[in-house]
Amino acid sequence: MYVRTAGTHKWSALRNKRRVKVDSPGVLNWLASEGPVAFSAANLEWLDKAINYVLGKCVNSIGVALTGVTSCSFTLMDRLAYVLKKGIDLSKNISDLVLSLIRKMMKILGMNAAIERVDATYAFIRSIFRKLSQRISAYCQQVLDTVLVNGRSA
Repeated sequence: MYVRTAGTHKWSALRNKRRVKVDSPGVLNWLASEGPVAFSAANLEWLDKAINYVLGKCVNSIGVALTGVTSCSFTLMDRLAYVLKKGIDLSKNISDLVLSLIRKMMKILGMNAAIERVDATYAFIRSIFRKLSQRISAYCQQVLDTVLVNGRSA
């Protein structure tokens, strides 16, 4: 299968074939799209771009309010949840963007994505990030197990 799909291409050529050009309108369209969202590598790439985009918007709106979140006792999930919650609290435009991101994360996890602004507490946002992290870890473990088992049996 590898030879059939990769052929004699170099890694740089293969990497460029896989990359989808993601720009702000693309991220906004993906966030606004309705319907189910599969848990797939492609959607995780879109989610990565969307998280970066939304965090950038939040940080630009929050500014210096982030100084209190630099404590070592905060995990990455805590910091992400803090920034997104601050984004919800500061601006209607940013709030809508953050809620769209959280809904998309919930859809990827197979959850009911009915969430309103009042429901998006710091603890709730952090729990969504933790669930996503656990799901991605399990997915990566499954892929590694499959590759290692198939690699030994060939």
